[in-house]
Amino acid sequence: MQRRPARILVALGRAASRRSIALAAMTALLVVAGAIAASPSALADRDDDSVRNDRLDEQLNAELKRVGFSGTIESTLEARLKRRIDDRLADLGRLLFFDTVAGLHDDNTCAGCHSPTNGFGDTQSIAIGVQNNNLVGPDRAGPRNQ
Repeated sequence: MQRRPARILVALGRAASRRSIALAAMTALLVVAGAIAASPSALADRDDDSVRNDRLDEQLNAELKRVGFSGTIESTLEARLKRRIDDRLADLGRLLFFDTVAGLHDDNTCAGCHSPTNGFGDTQSIAIGVQNNNLVGPDRAGPRNQ
């Protein structure tokens, strides 16, 4: 019976690694999109917004294609993992993501900093961890992480 929780934790660790990779890829994608938007060629036609937007769309589509982004991340997950997703473990991971049980003072969750409403990013310039006010978003308060 002791081995089952260990397997669950290993599975969650693997899922966290995959999520980290996916989040890193999405962050890189957003950085690339921002660089394209700020490039001189994208701003050349300031008088004609539709032409500029079309050019920007073309550049972004070309960059997405170049890095292999298909837009089918979730629907192709099992094929890329070469195994089925265990729904019970996935549900457990979702529950733990929002549960304070892992917080040092029973006051923080993964979602506290990695807010789903903020692209799984923090809404604060400097993270607030333990001893927070149990809110997510701009009204989150507490000591800043060092």
